[in-house]
Amino acid sequence: MQTLTKPPMTPPPLSDATSGVGNPQHLNGELLEEVAGIFMVHVPYRGAAGQMVDAVVQAMRQPDLAKRMTDQGGLPAPMSPTQFRDFIKTESVQYARLVEFAKITPDN
Repeated sequence: MQTLTKPPMTPPPLSDATSGVGNPQHLNGELLEEVAGIFMVHVPYRGAAGQMVDAVVQAMRQPDLAKRMTDQGGLPAPMSPTQFRDFIKTESVQYARLVEFAKITPDN
């Protein structure tokens, strides 16, 4: 009778999110792969906005970051990418009105 053993777990692949294909972020990721002898899955976004939203969402799900933020008086509020996008849109409208109301310009 042959005994089956569970194969060792392989770590999940690293991912490298960039704001597009062929830009400096992408090339730096490729350089890191070459120099470090590692493999990363390239995740190209169409611009930096989506990349940043996903990065913030993922960061906010890290317990150590949430604790550090709370220790400094912050209130972590993890959101899905869609919720975060909607939050940013709402905040942008609110602050645009405030800038207009206060007549804030780059000169003052």
